[in-house]
Amino acid sequence: MFPVNSPVVEAERAYMFRHALLRDAATQLQLPGDRSRLHGLALSVTEDLCGGAAPEPAPLCSEEKETVAPHPTDPFAEELAWHAGLAGDNLPDAGDRRRKYLRRAALHAERHFQNADLRRLLEAYAGEVEGRERGEALRHAGIAAVHSGDSRLAEALFERARTIQREAGDRALEALALSAISSAARESGRIAQAEAGFNEALALHREAGGAGAFEAAVTGNLANLYRRSGRMEEAERAYNSALAFCREAGDRRREATVLVGMAYLLRVTGRMKPAEAVLEEARSLHRQFGDRRSEGTVLGSLAMLYLETGRPKEAEGAFLASLALNREFGDRDAEDKTLGNLAVLYRATGRLAEAEAGYETALGILRERGQRPGEGVMVGNLANLLHETGRLRAAERLCREALAIHREVRNRSFEGITLGCLARILFDLGRVGEAERCYEEALPILRAVRDVRSEGSFLCDSAVVQLRLKRVDRAREAWIRGATLLREIDDRPELEQRTAFMREACEREGVPPLDTIPS
Repeated sequence: MFPVNSPVVEAERAYMFRHALLRDAATQLQLPGDRSRLHGLALSVTEDLCGGAAPEPAPLCSEEKETVAPHPTDPFAEELAWHAGLAGDNLPDAGDRRRKYLRRAALHAERHFQNADLRRLLEAYAGEVEGRERGEALRHAGIAAVHSGDSRLAEALFERARTIQREAGDRALEALALSAISSAARESGRIAQAEAGFNEALALHREAGGAGAFEAAVTGNLANLYRRSGRMEEAERAYNSALAFCREAGDRRREATVLVGMAYLLRVTGRMKPAEAVLEEARSLHRQFGDRRSEGTVLGSLAMLYLETGRPKEAEGAFLASLALNREFGDRDAEDKTLGNLAVLYRATGRLAEAEAGYETALGILRERGQRPGEGVMVGNLANLLHETGRLRAAERLCREALAIHREVRNRSFEGITLGCLARILFDLGRVGEAERCYEEALPILRAVRDVRSEGSFLCDSAVVQLRLKRVDRAREAWIRGATLLREIDDRPELEQRTAFMREACEREGVPPLDTIPS
């Protein structure tokens, strides 16, 4: 291999540039009819060199989904589609061949995880077909846009797909497009729109007599929505329903995806060991199917669980493995989420400069994409870091900004967490009464959404507020309740941190530690 800037490489680039100029100039000297014949000849010769023309893939809107085998023409399929488009009447079935090779070029891009190219090729293919097939091409283009990190473009493509399928009268395909629109709405914080859309998609699909696999997918999406908005009992019921649909339909791939959501719920509600077992089951299923892209998602979830259960080295290893897989498969959306979570680990392990840079980068990406729920979480993370590094006024400002976003997108879980974090900041600013009111608002929310870890942690810190207000009995009561919750979920690292904070406060106030029996 020669260095990128070596004389050999530079000479090769110059040759290729001049060759392209000469080729284009020579082509333009031909009469239009001769040029079109040359394009037809180029296509035919390439097909012959590759052992013949590639077979036609099944339509995207076909009910029978097939795995399309690779063909030797696939690496050149986009160029063959170009030749077919310019060959005109000089090539038999030029239009059909252009459509075929655009479709095969898209399949080739998909196999190589080239998501931006995949979206572009599917949009080009959509321009060559009509009706239901055009709608499905646009929906698949939207999925590629999601993976390449362009959520706004993705939603616009899904909307176009839905309009086409509604006009075509295909309720099942309209339901698929509407479900995709609803997922985009959920990611941007439009919870009411997302919930209504998912339920309408289910109704459309049932009207069309659809299969259980779609029911499983949409019910799983609804479960994720319920969980994010703090409706944990509804979420758990929906996850169990989705798993039942998956198992009834024999859809083990979808089952693995639903298991990841269920594990998140188990982790948030303090059931750490079951959460880890469920994630390992999901990872095993993805490995069974060779789905390494989805395995990267599971590794990111495992990493957060390792971090919250006091295993930072395992967490970092899992985050880095997840990040490598995200990048290997060109999944920008997953990569950006992993980078944000890696910054959480850096903060937890004392690498504050790296954490702050990571938060700032992640926040810029989330704002650019209009992903308000994620933006709220990341603003809150940055506020906590500023608090930890003594920048209290800036921390308060960002914490209030995060709180406003969580309320806007109806993220009850993070509303409760952020109120607790704001209480800590206000306490350190000496505004003890305001801190008390924030805890009084935060704790019922956390109890309602069954966030045992956060409720326990903030109960322990609310005890310190009661100490400052000279209410020792109330302080001890709050401490015992909070410490009990943290012991129930075996969160020893968090309990140790809160205990150290409480004992320092007791020493300042001249009272015995709250975890000792009063004399």
